Amino acid sequence: MARRLTWTYPPGLKPVAEYLLLSPSPAVVSVAEADDVAPIMAAISDWDDVISWTVYPAVTADQGMEMAKKTMA
Repeated sequence: MARRLTWTYPPGLKPVAEYLLLSPSPAVVSVAEADDVAPIMAAISDWDDVISWTVYPAVTADQGMEMAKKTMA
């Protein structure tokens, strides 16, 4: 916990939400925005000595619907 209290998200990775779960796995869920994969990789490398990461790219429902419209046209 002390390490997390002093850690900051890398430049280019904007935190949206962070949840500490009452479960062993996953124990933390972080939601962040980035325009590039590099800051995500930087965050992973900051912590890969102590935790296992699973990264799921996501878009909002509105963004997903717009993408679907473009692929159906």
